[in-house]
Amino acid sequence: MARNSRRAVQAAFAVAIAGSMVLLGGTAVLADDADDSTAPASSYMEMSLAQLEAELASLSAESTALAEAAAQAESDQILAQAELAESITDAIDKQEAANAALEEVDEARKNLGSVGAAMYRDGANAVPFGNYLSASSLQEANERQLAYDRLGQSAESRLQEFEAKLNLAEAMEEQAAAAAEAQTAAAAQVDDSARDAEHAFRAAAEQLAEAEGRREALIVAIAEQKGVEAEEERARIAALEEQRIAEAEESRRVLLEETQAQAAAQQEAAAIQSSANQQSREPQAPAPAPGPAPTPSPAPAPAPTPAPAPAPAPAPAPAPAPAPAPAPAPAPAPAPAPAPAPAPAPEPPPAPKPSSNVRNSIVAYARQFVGAPYVWGGITPAGWDCIGFAYFVYSHHGITVARSSYGAQFNGTQVPASQARPGDLMWWPGHVGIYTGNGSHIAAWNPSMGTQERAVWGSPMYRNVVGD
Repeated sequence: MARNSRRAVQAAFAVAIAGSMVLLGGTAVLADDADDSTAPASSYMEMSLAQLEAELASLSAESTALAEAAAQAESDQILAQAELAESITDAIDKQEAANAALEEVDEARKNLGSVGAAMYRDGANAVPFGNYLSASSLQEANERQLAYDRLGQSAESRLQEFEAKLNLAEAMEEQAAAAAEAQTAAAAQVDDSARDAEHAFRAAAEQLAEAEGRREALIVAIAEQKGVEAEEERARIAALEEQRIAEAEESRRVLLEETQAQAAAQQEAAAIQSSANQQSREPQAPAPAPGPAPTPSPAPAPAPTPAPAPAPAPAPAPAPAPAPAPAPAPAPAPAPAPAPAPAPAPEPPPAPKPSSNVRNSIVAYARQFVGAPYVWGGITPAGWDCIGFAYFVYSHHGITVARSSYGAQFNGTQVPASQARPGDLMWWPGHVGIYTGNGSHIAAWNPSMGTQERAVWGSPMYRNVVGD
């Protein structure tokens, strides 16, 4: 997520609340402005003391308004970032739901195909009364027809199941596409708030530069009216300004605390819902089926009365032993066989390409940090944002990527989604991640979700930063 935008609004606030103090600390930097038309000292000399005090109060009110505008811009930026994080979570959830629905469609298609194959094999019903013509008896023919009817009913049921799951999957894909568009719109809103913050910064700088000259001229005029030294009056006004600035800072602190609490509550609710959605999609282990009731052992049958054994037959007389065969002549000793040639040494398997090793290492290294916390602007495992996480992982492998999500879209070489490989950098408006393969990627999401590996959603840009 963009970082420069929040720095801009913080700078605008600092300029707005502290700009008037530049003058009050000394007059040297404003010497050139004393005769400028924006600081009409001569006209102030003609005003009454009450008018001068009112003009000075008006300048203080302008500075306070600039501080409030800057604080509101910072608050809007925080909420825009929270909306972006929530939209990313929603897009992932809907994409994962659509993926699960498509898997159920594939399973239903397989079931339907198995029934269709069975009906194709049993093609007797293609001819009217075919089951009766090929049967050897009326009972066999009726049994065949009944089985075929049941097969047809099963096919109809599975066809209806397939159509229902297909319609559901198509609806979920449409929801996923809409969520991806909403995420893109949320990222655009973050960019808009960043531009608004930049404009607020410039407006504050211009208005305060104009007000400083007027303020110094007013101090000189008021000191003249009161008959005191300008330095004495300047010190009095500085004390008033310090109080005003402290009040403005306190207002900003309260506003930002409320805004951050609101953003954290939104992100926490989104994370809880996302976790519940994930659990609902996980396959539940089926309950074990009850085993069959044990059948009682039958009573042992009475042992039959054994029949009397027959008398043994007399042993036959032994046959005479055959005459021994003459010993064969010894065979000549065979010639020694030549020693076999040594088998060639097996060729070593080809070494894997270095790039594949790097890609596998990138994915494995990134997965080590699943669960690491999200901290906006961080770049270490103690806490990082999406670009900080990618920067850390790629830097570990000697690969340099931009330190902003906007700049990440220009790293490496863009590749089509069909050619994406694990280890590629992925870019969406306002978000980056690392592709891990099989339609998944790993990234740092928000303070509630931290670092997780989730599904790819929408139409991200894939960037080959490995260089292979």
